[in-house]
Amino acid sequence: MAAFYAAMVELLEEHAHLILGSEVGRSRFETGAYGFWRVHVRSLLDGVRDADALVDTLLAPLAPDVYTYQREDRGLTPSQISAALARVARAVVA
Repeated sequence: MAAFYAAMVELLEEHAHLILGSEVGRSRFETGAYGFWRVHVRSLLDGVRDADALVDTLLAPLAPDVYTYQREDRGLTPSQISAALARVARAVVA
């Protein structure tokens, strides 16, 4: 899960401006990409209690508007965001 978060932070760092145009609000749930990420995260949570309820919660920090807010308004680096998400991943999967 931590590796997935790190890869997604890299993707957002490069393409958040493009993703913002197509995945705003509820529209993000209707894209093929979100469905793919949802299935992937669910597979990473195999054996975790209440995994189905956790999937969207764990994807929420990867919303492009959240990421750009953290980078631009809060001044966080990609490394800081990845490290924080890795902590979340370890806590959930442990």
